[in-house]
Amino acid sequence: MTRAEDSTVLELDHRPALEVISELLGKENDVPWKEYSFFVTLGVNLGEKYAPFKEENYQNRLCLRADLKRKGIVMFEPDLVAGTEVQLMRRSIGFSYIQERVDRLFDSLPEGREPLLALYIDCAGRAGAYCGMDEEEAAVVIEAINGRVPLLGLYGGVEIGPVGGKSRSLNWTGVLTLISR
Repeated sequence: MTRAEDSTVLELDHRPALEVISELLGKENDVPWKEYSFFVTLGVNLGEKYAPFKEENYQNRLCLRADLKRKGIVMFEPDLVAGTEVQLMRRSIGFSYIQERVDRLFDSLPEGREPLLALYIDCAGRAGAYCGMDEEEAAVVIEAINGRVPLLGLYGGVEIGPVGGKSRSLNWTGVLTLISR
């Protein structure tokens, strides 16, 4: 990023952000700028720069809307500043990974720990009605937990989860926490 003001990304590589993103999306993904809030996230890689992709190293930032007058994108968080290296990310609403990740979380409990409660905080933008899906992600999480513990779930605006070895604010995520004793 070469220019930002408050929560608006104005330039990428010294060019208007909307123009750069449009070029990166390509002609086959001809999405009107006004609809970028449904498609565009910017990711900040908090791992090694040229290492193979590792999802847990990316902190994604959600686009709220396009600033057509200044050809920028207004982000949900105001933390992207000039000098921040970002990647254009593609939003994905697939559920195939959920069962494996839930099982891995339960399996990660140290021996002797008893799981008591699961807490699931899902981005409100991922709600089926908002993103145009027939299936609710939360229903898939409920099925994956399969009654092993009670589950408390809610939609949020910002989730907190581990990225790059630290707890960070996240956008467009679902975070499952297992409380144990």
